[in-house]
Amino acid sequence: AKAEGRLSTQREDVLMFESIQPGCFVVNTTRVIKPSPTNPDDLSEAEREGRYQAKEIMEFLRKEAPGFENAVLMSTGVQIGVRESRRIIGEYVLTAQDLLESREFDDTIALGGYPIDIHNPNGSGTMTVRPPEGFWYRIPLRSLIASKPHNFFMCGRCISATHQAGAAVRVTPIAMATGQAAGTAAVVCAERDGIAKHTPFQEVRKRLLQSGTILS
Repeated sequence: AKAEGRLSTQREDVLMFESIQPGCFVVNTTRVIKPSPTNPDDLSEAEREGRYQAKEIMEFLRKEAPGFENAVLMSTGVQIGVRESRRIIGEYVLTAQDLLESREFDDTIALGGYPIDIHNPNGSGTMTVRPPEGFWYRIPLRSLIASKPHNFFMCGRCISATHQAGAAVRVTPIAMATGQAAGTAAVVCAERDGIAKHTPFQEVRKRLLQSGTILS
């Protein structure tokens, strides 16, 4: 279909996930490259391009995918999904080596197991480094504390990580885990002296464990 000009997406595959509603699927196959996420005009153009690709993909599925002959497009993202942009430097910058070696941290507040998954910013292709079966890695509280501005906790894809590490920890389950950790740390910080860097990790860990968080 790409060779015939029926698909303009730079993705090399079709990612599809069945939702909790039978017969409803989430299709993750668009790829918009080059626009600057800090430029509002570029973002508007990226949203136009993303929706155009979604229309193409639906037409492709109806024609090529058994069971999708009468499929309808229910919705697209309300905004273009920005994979990465500017980075905030935290008290610790998480690296790919930290993940691949399952490095121990004294202030672990979340675990993850998703592979390093780097999409080609220039076109087609995805580089994936998968961890061994049964493997997980750790994320430290320090990667959630911004160096500047002070007293600022981060979570989700905004945590302090390199390009490679960010390609792994950006996904929804890990973003939820770091979000819970950042919220818990903010409460503990507010109850103490209000200085993020002084937040006692053991108290944060205690409250996370009490809420059912898995940290080992």
